[in-house]
Amino acid sequence: MYRCGSCESACPFGLVSIVDDKASIKMAGCNLCGACQDACAAEAIKIEKEMAQTPIDGEHRGVWVFAEQRNGEIKGVGLELLSKGRELADTLQTELCAVCLGHDIKVLSNFCLRGG
Repeated sequence: MYRCGSCESACPFGLVSIVDDKASIKMAGCNLCGACQDACAAEAIKIEKEMAQTPIDGEHRGVWVFAEQRNGEIKGVGLELLSKGRELADTLQTELCAVCLGHDIKVLSNFCLRGG
C-alpha cells in the first residue's frame, strides 16, 4: 500500500489525514482548491467539480457593464464596455445598465445615458 502522506501537508487548511492507509478529507471547510490532488503522486485523490448552471428565466434580463471613472471622467475601457454592451443588449432585445461608482458623479450618469 502506498502511503506517502504528501496530501496531508499540501492541504492549506489541514483537512487531510491518512486513516486506514487512505486519504480522508474533512469536506466541511474544504474549498476544493486541489492542492491535495496535485500533491498525490499515487493519483489516489480525484476532485470532480460539478458546474452548477442557473436556469435562465424571465426574471433575469439586461446587460450590465462597469463604467470605470477617475477624477470625474469615464475611462476608455468604460466607453468600450458601453459600446459593446449596447450591441449585446440590442441583439438580446434587452436593456443596458452601467454601474459607475464614486463621489459627485451625477454628471457622468448623463454621459453614460448618451453613450449607451
